[in-house]
Amino acid sequence: MKKHPYQTCLRMPEVLKDSMTIICEKYQINESDFMRRAIAEFIQTHSNTNNNDNRFMFIWLRIFTDIPRIL
Repeated sequence: MKKHPYQTCLRMPEVLKDSMTIICEKYQINESDFMRRAIAEFIQTHSNTNNNDNRFMFIWLRIFTDIPRIL
């Protein structure tokens, strides 16, 4: 497991947490990995740059390659 240098805390509604937990249990993934992927996808989708330099590729390659797009 890779330790990332930045840590933050996130408050979310119970219904969002429950949905995330169901998905993570179904695909047997860690909730923090799920959140990293969701954030990376959001950034790529809403980025003003057209540069696809694959800065976030590590997130997809790590454990999600066999999981269908779920976000």
